[in-house]
Amino acid sequence: MTELNTNLSNFETISDHVWKTLTSSPLSQDPQERATRLFEEVCELCQSINVNKDILAAVLDTTYSRPVDSDYEGEIGDVAITFMSTVKSLGVSAMFAAMKKAIHFREKLPQIVERNKGKLKANGTTGV
Repeated sequence: MTELNTNLSNFETISDHVWKTLTSSPLSQDPQERATRLFEEVCELCQSINVNKDILAAVLDTTYSRPVDSDYEGEIGDVAITFMSTVKSLGVSAMFAAMKKAIHFREKLPQIVERNKGKLKANGTTGV
């Protein structure tokens, strides 16, 4: 943990570290694949705090019924603001959670890759 405390002082440093050491797959650079993984993680967060699945499905349907906003940078801003407010509402440290997860990924990467192969086949995606 000392190495991460020293080297991972902000979000961009953490994401660079994860990107360089844990996602060597060419799919790690595919924005659609990364967004799909982000959606999966958000669903898992919602599940962990007991958000009703029907509400999530309704949000998905409503979102996809509207015209596409091609300003993905603006959407990333919305994601970031919503993420920060969610973290604050849960009373957790995003930096601590990210460092803890980065350590876990680094220690368990072969097992995680193997587990994800089955997960990917089950949900029809191909990425890491």
